[in-house]
Amino acid sequence: MDAIKESLINMSFGFGIMAFAYAIAVFLGDDFRSIHSWIDYVLSPLIVASYLFAVLNVVRLAFNIFLKLLYILYLWLDSKPNNEDVSKAKCDKKRLKRLNKKGRLRNEW
Repeated sequence: MDAIKESLINMSFGFGIMAFAYAIAVFLGDDFRSIHSWIDYVLSPLIVASYLFAVLNVVRLAFNIFLKLLYILYLWLDSKPNNEDVSKAKCDKKRLKRLNKKGRLRNEW
């Protein structure tokens, strides 16, 4: 569950940075951006990088949830008794009893 929680936090962080950078880019007036032209060169990669960070964490989150579901499915299938194993165990038990009665099977411990 820690990996899922970590992915959610990182995803929220990435989308938060992207929203913050986008809000700064939108709310800054054209006059400010014309005087400080470097701000566009800083905010554009920041928006793209934070978007990629958030999307990669969404993919990571989906993968972690998929792995958790597979693990739950594995545990569920493992908890069901296998009919072949049960019938084989019964046959082995009967065979051992039969051999023990005939005296062929000795306890050599």
